[in-house]
Amino acid sequence: MKINHGERIVFFGDSLTRRTDLKESDCPARRYALDYGESYVDILVKRLLVHHPQLEFTFHNCGHGGDTILHLLERYKTDVVPLMPSLMILWIGQNDAKHFDPTRFENGLRCLLGWCREDNIRVILLSTSAHRDEQKMISLAKADQIIHRLSQEFSAGFVDVKTPMERVMDYNRTGEFPVEMFTSGSHLSELGNLLVADTVYEYLVK
Repeated sequence: MKINHGERIVFFGDSLTRRTDLKESDCPARRYALDYGESYVDILVKRLLVHHPQLEFTFHNCGHGGDTILHLLERYKTDVVPLMPSLMILWIGQNDAKHFDPTRFENGLRCLLGWCREDNIRVILLSTSAHRDEQKMISLAKADQIIHRLSQEFSAGFVDVKTPMERVMDYNRTGEFPVEMFTSGSHLSELGNLLVADTVYEYLVK
């Protein structure tokens, strides 16, 4: 088990972690316009709660739609540090890949991991998500190389959430009834979020 009793967890990332602009809206039409039920965070936390109630952990979803690694650096001191987390589960790179600058992404991620080390926050890094656009997948693959390398350099955890998604996408090319993992843009459907949550859960409890 990679989560300790009494763990204080922060989930940090972009809209794949939390579609903030919609879920926090005071306009009912916007709040209920979400084209999926729950984020991977919601599903993962429920898995941990029912299977390991003895952990008595707490969590905060600090994802924000549209964020890049630079946005996370800007928000770290105000959104993460005051929560005094013991563990961060970090999912970033999807928006960086739109106009990918490998040097900027690596420097930013290295800075964030350095801050977490100074603040005694353990980090688990997720690979980037799969995507329907093949050109964007090339940029995401470059981001994954950086994420994996820095996870080793900083002795952080690493969870490959992309490979299970790609297996489903491979099936969909010939399957009679495709399994739809995406909604709009890069966002995940309920099934996509379920697959990511289960992949992270298996990593945490094995």
